[in-house]
Amino acid sequence: MRNRVFNTFYILNIVFQGILTLLTPAALFFFISYLLVKRCSFPDWCYAIAIILGILTGLYSMVKFLIGATGAFERIEREQNKKSEKGKRND
Repeated sequence: MRNRVFNTFYILNIVFQGILTLLTPAALFFFISYLLVKRCSFPDWCYAIAIILGILTGLYSMVKFLIGATGAFERIEREQNKKSEKGKRND
């Protein structure tokens, strides 16, 4: 039971961090383009370029994070399975 709850919260954490990893670069690029347009009088089309670059950067970061997180999740599951098998042998 404890392992199921742990796994559920771990997966929810991965999903939440994946969403944040996707949205953060897009928001930062938008903020930078906003400053460039308002303070440095850049043309308005720089918003579009910044949002596209932000989304592409976010997708790259999200995929990289998810690959690492799923690898760590699989490692944790293997360790839990070894502990449960070890406990069954001792009984």
